[in-house]
Amino acid sequence: MASNKKTFQQILKETEENRDEILNKEGEIVGEVFRTQLKYIRNKKGEKGLDDFAEQAKKLGRELDLREIKPQQWYPVGLRPYGWLVMLKAFNWGKKELIDSGYQAPKTSFIMKILARYFLSLEATIKKCPHYWKKHYTIGSLEVVKVDAKKKEFILKVKDFQVSPLFCIFYTGYFAKVLELGGAKDAKIKETKCMFKEDDHHEFLFTWEN
Repeated sequence: MASNKKTFQQILKETEENRDEILNKEGEIVGEVFRTQLKYIRNKKGEKGLDDFAEQAKKLGRELDLREIKPQQWYPVGLRPYGWLVMLKAFNWGKKELIDSGYQAPKTSFIMKILARYFLSLEATIKKCPHYWKKHYTIGSLEVVKVDAKKKEFILKVKDFQVSPLFCIFYTGYFAKVLELGGAKDAKIKETKCMFKEDDHHEFLFTWEN
């Protein structure tokens, strides 16, 4: 599912059309990530929002109730983009809300609270990024390619992870908050390479002000 030059709505449409293929992707993701999504929806829409989410999942053909997800259990990695599809359609949300849900996720993640002990400096946070990945996924890998303290930028590479372009969008919010937890101010992220745009891996360029 190449996302090159496709609109966000086109990506959503293809996600729905290719639901079964995405749900059957190899690899697993830890249930804790769905707990952060549950908290995001509950904060925005209340308990009824979680009911609406579950109802929308039924309409899309694959039942999913975030309240039944076990944080320490592993689930099919494709269930994550499917959960985003359900959320966005249930509340008529778009790209902005997906990025915001990523930005809010580290604040409510139990895993991130444990890893927060390493947030002694921005440099320590950057070095721990590959460790964050292994706590969340059984496939793919993340590595720090470049760190330039003078230019206030660094580059992360994600390899062997071609599940859904919705991940790429979500990460721009998620990692911005991770950098802020490490002490960065006004963190900005841009995906400069993407496996859905015919590159052999994903790359994210991070910049900040302080």
